[in-house]
Amino acid sequence: MNPAYKHTKWREKLIKLTPGQLVIQITDHCNAKCPQCSMRVTSDFKRHTLNRKEVFRMIDATGAMGIKAVSFTGGEPFLLQDDLCAYIDRAGQNHIPFIRTGTNGFMFAGHNRPGFMDKITRLADRLAATPLRNFWISLDSFKPEIHERMRGFKGVVDGISKALPIFQDAGIYPSVNLGINRNLGGQLTQDLNPRDFNSARAYETAVYHTYSRAFSQFYEQVIELGFTIVNACYPMSIESGCNGLEAVYQASTTADIVR
Repeated sequence: MNPAYKHTKWREKLIKLTPGQLVIQITDHCNAKCPQCSMRVTSDFKRHTLNRKEVFRMIDATGAMGIKAVSFTGGEPFLLQDDLCAYIDRAGQNHIPFIRTGTNGFMFAGHNRPGFMDKITRLADRLAATPLRNFWISLDSFKPEIHERMRGFKGVVDGISKALPIFQDAGIYPSVNLGINRNLGGQLTQDLNPRDFNSARAYETAVYHTYSRAFSQFYEQVIELGFTIVNACYPMSIESGCNGLEAVYQASTTADIVR
């Protein structure tokens, strides 16, 4: 067999096995109190952060394999803003077209403090100077007070509203990221209880109609805030006592909020 032909066939097989996206968790440090995530600041476990050399090697390998998308996550990746921007630049140098990251929104709290707008302008300009493709901001409920209580960042929703035009002027259009949870619709979704229905079918019907209303209210709220893109991701719920199995990625919980 021609060695060149054999090499080509192996390359074709490897391409078929190549994942579409690589997610690099650069740290599990976080400063938020999200009840739906076991990496929250109040969780007691040994924290880790990858060093730059490790992450650069991962990014270089990602580019060499032809992977088209890379996401940098945490914890809270913007606790390591300098490193994060270096990783985004490195991904661009490796010709990876879809480069993604996001935030719990902590930098948008304290919007009434002097220098807030200048701080956000500097952040927007810095990200705009990188090849970043997608930037998401988490929002858990259409009711600002519920989201802020869940995250532990007072005034963050008003801060997001002030920041969005600055990002958009810099050419960055943040996406709001909703992790579906029972606080999505405030009291509307919080009060749903299967024990209040005479059959599983009746409960499922109530869930469908109630969450449909809640999603509509959520989307209306984020449009009003100034978002032009929205993501809704599935809840990372795990069952307790499941034969000793544990989630590899700790953005998960056994709590009812996402069960």
